Amino acid sequence: LGPDHPETADVLGSLVTAYAASGEFAQAEPLAQRVVRLREKAAGPDHPATAQSLITFAWLAASQQRYREAADLFKRGLMLQEKHIRNSFPVAEAAHRPALIRSLSGDMFMFLSLIHQHGKGDRDAARDGLELALRRKGALIDAEFLVSDEMRNRLPARARSEWKELDAARGELARLARAKPEKMAREVYREALAALNQRIETTEQRLAGESAVVARALQRKTVTAEDAAKALPENSALVEFVKIREFDFGAGKWKASGRYLAFVLRKSGDVVLADLGDTARLEERVRRVLEDVRGSMKPGDAAPAKKPRGRPTLPRGQRSLEDLYAHLWAPLEPALGSADRILLSPDGLLNLVPFAALRDGQGRSLVERYQLAYLAGGGELAGGEGASSRSGSDLLLVANPAFGKRHAGFAPLPGTERDGQEMAALIGANGAATHVLVGKLATESAVKAAGSPRILHLATHGFFLSDE
Repeated sequence: LGPDHPETADVLGSLVTAYAASGEFAQAEPLAQRVVRLREKAAGPDHPATAQSLITFAWLAASQQRYREAADLFKRGLMLQEKHIRNSFPVAEAAHRPALIRSLSGDMFMFLSLIHQHGKGDRDAARDGLELALRRKGALIDAEFLVSDEMRNRLPARARSEWKELDAARGELARLARAKPEKMAREVYREALAALNQRIETTEQRLAGESAVVARALQRKTVTAEDAAKALPENSALVEFVKIREFDFGAGKWKASGRYLAFVLRKSGDVVLADLGDTARLEERVRRVLEDVRGSMKPGDAAPAKKPRGRPTLPRGQRSLEDLYAHLWAPLEPALGSADRILLSPDGLLNLVPFAALRDGQGRSLVERYQLAYLAGGGELAGGEGASSRSGSDLLLVANPAFGKRHAGFAPLPGTERDGQEMAALIGANGAATHVLVGKLATESAVKAAGSPRILHLATHGFFLSDE
Protein backbone atom coordinates (compact mmCIF):
# COMPACT_ATOMS: atom_id res chain seq x y z
CA LEU A 1 0.00 0.00 0.00
CA GLY A 2 2.98 2.33 0.33
CA PRO A 3 4.71 4.09 3.23
CA ASP A 4 2.09 6.88 3.57
CA HIS A 5 -1.10 4.81 3.52
CA PRO A 6 -3.44 5.03 6.57
CA GLU A 7 -3.36 1.25 6.97
CA THR A 8 0.43 1.45 7.16
CA ALA A 9 -0.09 3.81 10.12
CA ASP A 10 -2.35 1.18 11.74
CA VAL A 11 0.38 -1.47 11.45
CA LEU A 12 3.02 0.91 12.79
CA GLY A 13 0.72 1.76 15.69
CA SER A 14 0.52 -1.95 16.57
CA LEU A 15 4.32 -2.13 16.52
CA VAL A 16 4.51 0.88 18.84
CA THR A 17 2.18 -0.90 21.29
CA ALA A 18 4.23 -4.11 21.11
CA TYR A 19 7.55 -2.35 21.72
CA ALA A 20 6.12 -0.28 24.57
CA ALA A 21 4.58 -3.35 26.23
CA SER A 22 8.04 -4.94 26.39
CA GLY A 23 9.66 -1.74 27.69
CA GLU A 24 11.54 -0.99 24.45
CA PHE A 25 10.59 2.69 24.42
CA ALA A 26 13.57 3.83 22.31
CA GLN A 27 12.45 1.51 19.49
CA ALA A 28 8.82 2.57 19.82
CA GLU A 29 9.36 6.34 19.74
CA PRO A 30 10.49 6.92 16.12
CA LEU A 31 7.59 4.76 14.95
CA ALA A 32 5.20 6.80 17.13
CA GLN A 33 6.51 10.02 15.58
CA ARG A 34 5.95 8.56 12.14
CA VAL A 35 2.38 7.56 13.04
CA VAL A 36 1.63 11.16 14.10
CA ARG A 37 2.90 12.47 10.75
CA LEU A 38 0.92 9.87 8.79
CA ARG A 39 -2.30 10.60 10.73
CA GLU A 40 -1.95 14.36 10.20
CA LYS A 41 -1.21 13.86 6.50
CA ALA A 42 -4.06 11.41 5.91
CA ALA A 43 -6.84 12.88 8.06
CA GLY A 44 -5.66 16.30 9.21
CA PRO A 45 -4.51 17.75 12.54
CA ASP A 46 -8.00 17.69 14.14
CA HIS A 47 -8.86 14.01 13.55
CA PRO A 48 -9.47 11.76 16.63
CA ALA A 49 -6.87 9.30 15.28
CA THR A 50 -4.32 12.13 15.28
CA ALA A 51 -5.28 12.90 18.89
CA GLN A 52 -4.68 9.31 19.97
CA SER A 53 -1.31 9.13 18.20
CA LEU A 54 -0.21 12.35 19.97
CA ILE A 55 -1.17 10.87 23.35
CA THR A 56 0.75 7.66 22.60
CA PHE A 57 3.80 9.72 21.65
CA ALA A 58 3.32 11.73 24.87
CA TRP A 59 3.53 8.77 27.22
CA LEU A 60 6.54 7.40 25.34
CA ALA A 61 8.30 10.76 25.87
CA ALA A 62 7.35 10.65 29.56
CA SER A 63 8.67 7.09 29.85
CA GLN A 64 12.05 8.45 28.71
CA GLN A 65 11.92 11.27 31.27
CA ARG A 66 11.20 14.12 28.82
CA TYR A 67 8.39 15.37 30.98
CA ARG A 68 7.89 18.91 29.63
CA GLU A 69 7.70 17.65 26.05
CA ALA A 70 5.30 14.92 27.17
CA ALA A 71 3.06 17.47 28.89
CA ASP A 72 2.84 19.59 25.73
CA LEU A 73 1.96 16.53 23.62
CA PHE A 74 -0.68 15.43 26.14
CA LYS A 75 -2.27 18.88 26.07
CA ARG A 76 -2.51 18.89 22.28
CA GLY A 77 -3.97 15.39 22.15
CA LEU A 78 -6.47 15.92 24.96
CA MET A 79 -7.78 19.17 23.44
CA LEU A 80 -8.41 17.32 20.17
CA GLN A 81 -10.20 14.56 22.09
CA GLU A 82 -12.52 17.10 23.68
CA LYS A 83 -13.30 18.57 20.28
CA HIS A 84 -14.21 15.07 19.08
CA ILE A 85 -16.51 14.56 22.09
CA ARG A 86 -18.37 17.82 21.40
CA ASN A 87 -18.91 16.97 17.76
CA SER A 88 -19.73 13.27 18.21
CA PHE A 89 -21.98 13.51 21.27
CA PRO A 90 -25.05 15.15 19.67
CA VAL A 91 -25.30 12.43 17.00
CA ALA A 92 -24.48 9.45 19.23
CA GLU A 93 -27.28 7.23 20.52
CA ALA A 94 -28.36 8.29 24.00
CA ALA A 95 -27.41 4.91 25.52
CA HIS A 96 -23.85 5.22 24.17
CA ARG A 97 -23.14 8.80 25.27
CA PRO A 98 -21.85 8.11 28.82
CA ALA A 99 -19.53 5.39 27.48
CA LEU A 100 -18.20 7.80 24.84
CA ILE A 101 -17.00 10.19 27.54
CA ARG A 102 -15.81 7.49 29.97
CA SER A 103 -13.74 5.84 27.24
CA LEU A 104 -11.42 8.86 27.23
CA SER A 105 -10.87 8.97 31.01
CA GLY A 106 -7.68 6.87 30.85
CA ASP A 107 -5.80 9.48 28.82
CA MET A 108 -6.87 12.19 31.26
CA PHE A 109 -5.66 10.07 34.20
CA MET A 110 -2.34 9.47 32.44
CA PHE A 111 -1.73 13.22 32.09
CA LEU A 112 -2.73 13.89 35.70
CA SER A 113 -0.38 11.06 36.77
CA LEU A 114 2.43 12.84 34.93
CA ILE A 115 1.65 16.12 36.70
CA HIS A 116 1.37 14.42 40.11
CA GLN A 117 4.58 12.40 39.76
CA HIS A 118 6.84 14.82 37.89
CA GLY A 119 5.29 18.28 38.19
CA LYS A 120 5.46 18.84 41.94
CA GLY A 121 6.05 22.50 42.66
CA ASP A 122 5.55 23.40 38.98
CA ARG A 123 2.73 25.96 38.98
CA ASP A 124 2.34 25.79 35.20
CA ALA A 125 1.82 22.03 35.44
CA ALA A 126 -0.70 22.47 38.28
CA ARG A 127 -2.56 25.04 36.16
CA ASP A 128 -2.63 22.63 33.19
CA GLY A 129 -4.06 19.89 35.40
CA LEU A 130 -6.72 22.13 36.90
CA GLU A 131 -7.83 23.39 33.47
CA LEU A 132 -8.18 19.82 32.23
CA ALA A 133 -10.32 18.96 35.26
CA LEU A 134 -12.44 22.11 34.77
CA ARG A 135 -13.18 21.08 31.18
CA ARG A 136 -13.67 17.36 31.75
CA LYS A 137 -15.62 17.21 35.02
CA GLY A 138 -19.27 17.69 34.31
CA ALA A 139 -18.66 17.11 30.59
CA LEU A 140 -21.47 14.56 30.41
CA ILE A 141 -23.94 16.96 32.07
CA ASP A 142 -22.88 19.76 29.72
CA ALA A 143 -23.14 17.57 26.66
CA GLU A 144 -26.57 16.26 27.67
CA PHE A 145 -27.79 19.85 28.08
CA LEU A 146 -26.52 20.80 24.62
CA VAL A 147 -28.70 18.14 22.98
CA SER A 148 -31.76 18.62 25.21
CA ASP A 149 -35.14 20.04 24.32
CA GLU A 150 -34.66 22.46 27.23
CA MET A 151 -31.64 23.94 25.45
CA ARG A 152 -33.50 24.35 22.17
CA ASN A 153 -36.58 25.83 23.84
CA ARG A 154 -34.45 28.55 25.45
CA LEU A 155 -33.02 29.68 22.11
CA PRO A 156 -34.41 32.58 20.07
CA ALA A 157 -36.42 31.39 17.05
CA ARG A 158 -33.69 32.30 14.53
CA ALA A 159 -31.03 30.56 16.58
CA ARG A 160 -33.02 27.29 16.65
CA SER A 161 -32.73 26.80 12.90
CA GLU A 162 -29.00 27.57 13.06
CA TRP A 163 -28.59 25.10 15.91
CA LYS A 164 -30.28 22.47 13.75
CA GLU A 165 -27.79 23.18 10.96
CA LEU A 166 -24.96 22.92 13.51
CA ASP A 167 -26.17 19.47 14.57
CA ALA A 168 -26.29 18.39 10.93
CA ALA A 169 -22.69 19.53 10.39
CA ARG A 170 -21.58 17.68 13.52
CA GLY A 171 -23.33 14.54 12.33
CA GLU A 172 -21.59 14.70 8.95
CA LEU A 173 -18.22 15.27 10.63
CA ALA A 174 -18.74 12.33 12.99
CA ARG A 175 -19.71 10.07 10.07
CA LEU A 176 -16.61 11.05 8.07
CA ALA A 177 -14.33 10.78 11.13
CA ARG A 178 -15.40 7.17 11.71
CA ALA A 179 -14.23 6.08 8.26
CA LYS A 180 -13.17 7.58 4.94
CA PRO A 181 -15.58 6.72 2.09
CA GLU A 182 -13.89 4.12 -0.10
CA LYS A 183 -14.03 6.15 -3.31
CA MET A 184 -13.02 9.49 -1.76
CA ALA A 185 -9.43 10.56 -2.44
CA ARG A 186 -7.35 11.18 0.69
CA GLU A 187 -6.74 14.83 -0.11
CA VAL A 188 -10.46 15.40 -0.73
CA TYR A 189 -11.23 13.59 2.54
CA ARG A 190 -8.86 15.78 4.50
CA GLU A 191 -10.25 18.96 2.91
CA ALA A 192 -13.82 17.87 3.69
CA LEU A 193 -12.96 17.33 7.38
CA ALA A 194 -11.21 20.71 7.59
CA ALA A 195 -14.18 22.48 5.96
CA LEU A 196 -16.67 20.87 8.36
CA ASN A 197 -14.53 21.78 11.38
CA GLN A 198 -14.36 25.39 10.19
CA ARG A 199 -18.10 25.50 9.54
CA ILE A 200 -18.85 24.21 13.04
CA GLU A 201 -16.50 26.72 14.70
CA THR A 202 -17.96 29.63 12.74
CA THR A 203 -21.56 28.64 13.50
CA GLU A 204 -20.81 28.21 17.21
CA GLN A 205 -19.23 31.67 17.39
CA ARG A 206 -22.18 33.24 15.59
CA LEU A 207 -24.71 31.49 17.86
CA ALA A 208 -22.76 32.51 20.96
CA GLY A 209 -23.06 36.12 19.82
CA GLU A 210 -26.84 35.78 19.40
CA SER A 211 -27.71 33.78 22.53
CA ALA A 212 -26.38 34.06 26.07
CA VAL A 213 -27.61 30.49 26.67
CA VAL A 214 -25.38 29.17 23.89
CA ALA A 215 -22.46 31.33 24.98
CA ARG A 216 -22.59 29.92 28.52
CA ALA A 217 -23.12 26.35 27.30
CA LEU A 218 -20.07 26.53 25.04
CA GLN A 219 -17.81 28.45 27.40
CA ARG A 220 -16.66 25.47 29.48
CA LYS A 221 -14.82 23.97 26.47
CA THR A 222 -12.27 26.79 26.65
CA VAL A 223 -12.43 27.59 30.37
CA THR A 224 -9.11 28.60 31.92
CA ALA A 225 -7.88 28.93 35.48
CA GLU A 226 -7.91 32.69 34.93
CA ASP A 227 -11.62 32.59 33.97
CA ALA A 228 -12.48 30.59 37.08
CA ALA A 229 -10.38 32.82 39.35
CA LYS A 230 -12.13 35.96 38.08
CA ALA A 231 -15.51 34.39 38.91
CA LEU A 232 -14.50 33.48 42.48
CA PRO A 233 -15.94 35.66 45.27
CA GLU A 234 -13.52 37.77 47.28
CA ASN A 235 -11.46 35.93 49.90
CA SER A 236 -12.49 32.55 48.52
CA ALA A 237 -10.88 29.47 47.00
CA LEU A 238 -11.99 26.62 44.73
CA VAL A 239 -11.01 23.06 45.67
CA GLU A 240 -11.30 20.76 42.64
CA PHE A 241 -10.97 17.11 43.75
CA VAL A 242 -10.06 14.47 41.15
CA LYS A 243 -9.95 10.70 41.60
CA ILE A 244 -7.49 9.10 39.18
CA ARG A 245 -6.01 5.76 38.23
CA GLU A 246 -2.24 6.10 38.38
CA PHE A 247 0.07 5.30 35.47
CA ASP A 248 3.64 4.05 35.93
CA PHE A 249 5.65 5.66 33.11
CA GLY A 250 8.80 3.72 33.94
CA ALA A 251 7.04 0.37 33.56
CA GLY A 252 4.67 1.57 30.86
CA LYS A 253 1.54 0.26 32.60
CA TRP A 254 -1.19 1.18 35.06
CA LYS A 255 -0.51 0.85 38.77
CA ALA A 256 -2.81 -1.26 40.91
CA SER A 257 -3.61 1.77 43.06
CA GLY A 258 -5.27 5.11 42.41
CA ARG A 259 -4.98 8.51 44.07
CA TYR A 260 -7.06 11.47 45.08
CA LEU A 261 -5.66 14.83 43.98
CA ALA A 262 -6.95 18.30 44.83
CA PHE A 263 -6.29 21.46 42.83
CA VAL A 264 -6.68 24.61 44.93
CA LEU A 265 -7.38 27.84 43.02
CA ARG A 266 -7.21 31.19 44.82
CA LYS A 267 -8.77 34.49 43.76
CA SER A 268 -5.24 35.66 42.89
CA GLY A 269 -5.09 32.99 40.17
CA ASP A 270 -2.48 30.85 41.98
CA VAL A 271 -2.98 27.09 41.59
CA VAL A 272 -1.56 24.52 44.02
CA LEU A 273 -1.78 20.73 43.66
CA ALA A 274 -2.26 18.70 46.86
CA ASP A 275 -1.78 14.92 46.95
CA LEU A 276 -4.40 13.32 49.21
CA GLY A 277 -2.94 9.85 48.96
CA ASP A 278 -4.06 6.36 48.05
CA THR A 279 -7.66 5.98 46.88
CA ALA A 280 -8.44 2.85 48.87
CA ARG A 281 -7.08 4.23 52.18
CA LEU A 282 -8.89 7.57 51.88
CA GLU A 283 -12.16 5.94 50.86
CA GLU A 284 -11.92 3.55 53.82
CA ARG A 285 -11.73 6.60 56.09
CA VAL A 286 -14.76 8.11 54.35
CA ARG A 287 -16.76 4.90 54.82
CA ARG A 288 -15.78 4.81 58.49
CA VAL A 289 -17.03 8.38 58.95
CA LEU A 290 -20.35 7.59 57.29
CA GLU A 291 -20.79 4.43 59.33
CA ASP A 292 -19.72 6.04 62.61
CA VAL A 293 -21.89 9.12 62.19
CA ARG A 294 -24.91 6.88 61.59
CA GLY A 295 -23.93 4.72 64.56
CA SER A 296 -23.52 7.74 66.85
CA MET A 297 -27.21 8.49 66.41
CA LYS A 298 -28.06 5.31 68.36
CA PRO A 299 -28.73 5.43 72.13
CA GLY A 300 -25.67 4.62 74.18
CA ASP A 301 -23.15 6.31 71.86
CA ALA A 302 -24.54 9.80 72.17
CA ALA A 303 -22.21 11.08 74.90
CA PRO A 304 -18.45 10.73 75.28
CA ALA A 305 -17.09 8.55 78.02
CA LYS A 306 -14.78 10.51 80.34
CA LYS A 307 -11.23 9.45 81.00
CA PRO A 308 -10.04 9.89 84.59
CA ARG A 309 -7.46 12.38 83.39
CA GLY A 310 -6.68 14.37 80.28
CA ARG A 311 -8.88 14.80 77.26
CA PRO A 312 -12.29 13.07 77.27
CA THR A 313 -12.70 10.10 74.96
CA LEU A 314 -14.69 11.27 71.92
CA PRO A 315 -17.68 9.42 70.50
CA ARG A 316 -16.69 7.17 67.63
CA GLY A 317 -18.22 9.45 64.98
CA GLN A 318 -16.27 12.47 66.23
CA ARG A 319 -13.00 10.51 66.28
CA SER A 320 -13.42 9.43 62.68
CA LEU A 321 -14.35 13.01 61.64
CA GLU A 322 -11.06 14.21 63.16
CA ASP A 323 -9.15 11.41 61.44
CA LEU A 324 -10.67 12.27 58.07
CA TYR A 325 -9.93 15.96 58.66
CA ALA A 326 -6.24 15.11 59.16
CA HIS A 327 -6.00 13.19 55.89
CA LEU A 328 -8.46 15.07 53.66
CA TRP A 329 -8.55 18.70 54.82
CA ALA A 330 -5.26 19.37 56.60
CA PRO A 331 -3.20 18.84 53.39
CA LEU A 332 -5.26 21.64 51.75
CA GLU A 333 -4.87 24.26 54.47
CA PRO A 334 -1.47 25.67 53.40
CA ALA A 335 -2.88 26.35 49.92
CA LEU A 336 -6.14 27.85 51.26
CA GLY A 337 -4.29 30.54 53.19
CA SER A 338 -6.66 33.14 54.63
CA ALA A 339 -9.63 32.23 52.38
CA ASP A 340 -12.78 31.73 54.43
CA ARG A 341 -15.23 30.96 51.60
CA ILE A 342 -14.52 27.57 50.02
CA LEU A 343 -16.18 26.21 46.88
CA LEU A 344 -15.90 22.41 46.85
CA SER A 345 -16.07 20.24 43.74
CA PRO A 346 -15.84 16.65 45.07
CA ASP A 347 -15.18 13.49 43.07
CA GLY A 348 -15.79 9.79 43.68
CA LEU A 349 -16.76 8.83 47.22
CA LEU A 350 -15.85 12.34 48.42
CA ASN A 351 -19.30 13.39 47.17
CA LEU A 352 -20.68 11.74 50.34
CA VAL A 353 -18.35 13.49 52.80
CA PRO A 354 -20.06 15.87 55.26
CA PHE A 355 -17.28 18.46 54.91
CA ALA A 356 -18.98 20.96 57.23
CA ALA A 357 -18.81 18.41 60.07
CA LEU A 358 -15.08 17.57 59.78
CA ARG A 359 -13.35 18.46 63.05
CA ASP A 360 -9.84 19.76 63.67
CA GLY A 361 -7.66 18.80 66.61
CA GLN A 362 -9.24 21.52 68.78
CA GLY A 363 -12.76 20.13 68.30
CA ARG A 364 -13.90 22.85 65.87
CA SER A 365 -15.98 21.87 62.86
CA LEU A 366 -15.19 23.27 59.42
CA VAL A 367 -18.53 25.05 59.36
CA GLU A 368 -17.28 27.17 62.29
CA ARG A 369 -14.31 28.38 60.21
CA TYR A 370 -15.50 28.47 56.60
CA GLN A 371 -18.50 29.20 54.44
CA LEU A 372 -18.77 26.06 52.28
CA ALA A 373 -20.53 25.67 48.93
CA TYR A 374 -20.63 22.77 46.48
CA LEU A 375 -20.24 22.59 42.70
CA ALA A 376 -20.62 19.67 40.29
CA GLY A 377 -17.38 20.97 38.75
CA GLY A 378 -15.36 24.16 38.94
CA GLY A 379 -16.19 24.78 35.29
CA GLU A 380 -19.59 25.97 36.54
CA LEU A 381 -17.84 29.20 37.48
CA ALA A 382 -17.28 29.97 33.79
CA GLY A 383 -20.00 32.17 32.39
CA GLY A 384 -21.55 32.68 35.79
CA GLU A 385 -21.56 36.47 35.54
CA GLY A 386 -25.00 37.67 34.57
CA ALA A 387 -26.19 34.11 34.11
CA SER A 388 -28.80 34.03 36.85
CA SER A 389 -32.39 35.04 36.30
CA ARG A 390 -33.76 38.09 38.04
CA SER A 391 -34.54 37.06 41.57
CA GLY A 392 -38.02 37.23 43.01
CA SER A 393 -36.48 37.34 46.50
CA ASP A 394 -33.23 36.68 48.28
CA LEU A 395 -34.77 33.76 50.19
CA LEU A 396 -37.76 31.50 49.60
CA LEU A 397 -38.21 29.23 52.62
CA VAL A 398 -40.76 26.43 52.62
CA ALA A 399 -41.36 24.66 55.94
CA ASN A 400 -43.71 22.24 57.71
CA PRO A 401 -46.12 21.56 54.82
CA ALA A 402 -49.61 20.26 55.65
CA PHE A 403 -49.51 16.94 53.79
CA GLY A 404 -53.18 16.20 54.31
CA LYS A 405 -54.99 12.90 53.76
CA ARG A 406 -52.94 11.82 50.73
CA HIS A 407 -49.81 11.44 52.85
CA ALA A 408 -51.36 10.82 56.25
CA GLY A 409 -48.28 8.95 57.45
CA PHE A 410 -46.22 12.15 57.55
CA ALA A 411 -46.64 14.00 60.81
CA PRO A 412 -46.19 17.79 61.09
CA LEU A 413 -42.66 19.10 61.62
CA PRO A 414 -43.14 22.16 63.86
CA GLY A 415 -39.38 22.41 64.43
CA THR A 416 -38.88 23.22 60.76
CA GLU A 417 -41.44 26.03 60.98
CA ARG A 418 -39.54 27.60 63.87
CA ASP A 419 -36.28 27.07 61.93
CA GLY A 420 -37.80 28.89 58.98
CA GLN A 421 -38.97 31.86 61.02
CA GLU A 422 -35.58 32.28 62.68
CA MET A 423 -33.66 31.93 59.44
CA ALA A 424 -35.88 34.46 57.67
CA ALA A 425 -35.38 36.91 60.55
CA LEU A 426 -31.60 36.52 60.37
CA ILE A 427 -31.44 37.05 56.62
CA GLY A 428 -34.04 39.82 56.65
CA ALA A 429 -32.12 41.70 59.32
CA ASN A 430 -29.60 42.66 56.64
CA GLY A 431 -32.28 44.14 54.41
CA ALA A 432 -32.72 41.04 52.22
CA ALA A 433 -36.15 40.21 50.82
CA THR A 434 -37.52 36.97 52.27
CA HIS A 435 -40.61 34.94 51.55
CA VAL A 436 -41.72 32.15 53.91
CA LEU A 437 -44.34 29.50 53.10
CA VAL A 438 -45.54 27.24 55.93
CA GLY A 439 -48.45 24.89 56.60
CA LYS A 440 -51.21 24.97 53.98
CA LEU A 441 -49.38 27.69 52.03
CA ALA A 442 -46.33 25.42 51.51
CA THR A 443 -47.57 23.78 48.32
CA GLU A 444 -45.90 22.42 45.21
CA SER A 445 -47.64 24.98 43.00
CA ALA A 446 -46.49 27.86 45.22
CA VAL A 447 -42.87 26.71 44.93
CA LYS A 448 -43.11 26.34 41.15
CA ALA A 449 -44.61 29.82 40.84
CA ALA A 450 -41.71 31.46 42.70
CA GLY A 451 -39.51 33.75 40.61
CA SER A 452 -35.94 32.43 40.87
CA PRO A 453 -35.08 33.12 44.51
CA ARG A 454 -31.37 33.45 45.21
CA ILE A 455 -31.72 30.86 48.01
CA LEU A 456 -34.37 28.13 48.05
CA HIS A 457 -34.63 26.31 51.39
CA LEU A 458 -36.98 23.32 51.77
CA ALA A 459 -37.52 22.03 55.33
CA THR A 460 -39.81 19.03 55.09
CA HIS A 461 -40.12 15.23 54.99
CA GLY A 462 -38.59 13.27 52.14
CA PHE A 463 -40.19 10.17 50.66
CA PHE A 464 -40.05 7.93 47.60
CA LEU A 465 -42.94 6.92 45.37
CA SER A 466 -42.64 3.15 45.01
CA ASP A 467 -43.88 3.08 41.40
CA GLU A 468 -41.15 5.54 40.28
